[in-house]
Amino acid sequence: MVAVLPHSNFLITGLWRNRADARRGGAGPGHAQAMRAAARMYDEWFVERLKLTVDPNVGSWSFSTWVDDEEAG
Repeated sequence: MVAVLPHSNFLITGLWRNRADARRGGAGPGHAQAMRAAARMYDEWFVERLKLTVDPNVGSWSFSTWVDDEEAG
């Protein structure tokens, strides 16, 4: 049994190459089941879409706000 504290915070992360891959990943029955569970388990939740940029030499990386017109790139 897992105890959930009243003010616990949880982070669930998905990493996708592009928005099309994210849509395909979210279309399966496992994702639908997880979303129903989240709606039952938490009073409040939100989705934040970010872009992960890794420099060509993997010397640094950064997050920025996702903008839908970046899908083409």
